[in-house]
Amino acid sequence: MKKCKMKMEEGTQAARKTRVRAKRWTDRGKIAKEVAIARTAQKTSAREEGLEEEKKRMEEKLKERRKGKTMVEKMVQRGGEILMEISVEAVTE
Repeated sequence: MKKCKMKMEEGTQAARKTRVRAKRWTDRGKIAKEVAIARTAQKTSAREEGLEEEKKRMEEKLKERRKGKTMVEKMVQRGGEILMEISVEAVTE
């Protein structure tokens, strides 16, 4: 039982373990607050990392899409004569 508690330090297990260690009621509250703050910090850092990765993916997708979109927009805006030149440029890029 003790080994299991020592291994699982994430989530409620950590709070339970710290509550057992605390000698006074005020200490328990302080430790519980610290544990909660640490947990939220971990979650936010994980979210930020995930957001950064997501931004990079979205930027790459947008770059790929923009190439196609600009070609289509130019084709629509300009006449049929320029269509061939623009399509060739897009393929070479």
